[in-house]
Amino acid sequence: MRFMCWLKNLFKKERKRNIERIIIHYSASDRPEHDDISVIRRWHLDKGWRDVGYHYFIKKDGALQVGRPEHMIGAHCKGSNRTSIGICLSGKNDLRNAQFKTVANLIDKLKKKYGLKNNNVFLHKELRNTRCPGMTKQEFIERIDLQ
Repeated sequence: MRFMCWLKNLFKKERKRNIERIIIHYSASDRPEHDDISVIRRWHLDKGWRDVGYHYFIKKDGALQVGRPEHMIGAHCKGSNRTSIGICLSGKNDLRNAQFKTVANLIDKLKKKYGLKNNNVFLHKELRNTRCPGMTKQEFIERIDLQ
């Protein structure tokens, strides 16, 4: 039944959202079997959510997987979901260069699409009391060459 609701929402007329932020997360697991958005989707559906909370998921090899469609409100950062796009990198202590290359390209595309600047990109921990994504903003900037 949950899948049917997700499928129905996927094909609803696309609604325009006012995107003000891009929020970066990590999955908090380096287990190889968790390196896929289908696993995260299952975790979120098991919580009773409508779909995976993130709009994008980046696997260890840098492959980009699509989660919720961008026109749908995410479920990844309480208080910011309505006006943000959520990106999750697979991993905790083993984030890889391929992932940072992909996230840098995705951030650039999203910034252009929504008219955002570098100061519209946040780590989850900057907005909520969490360790996610397990690095400082400076470390993140250095890894993706955002400046």
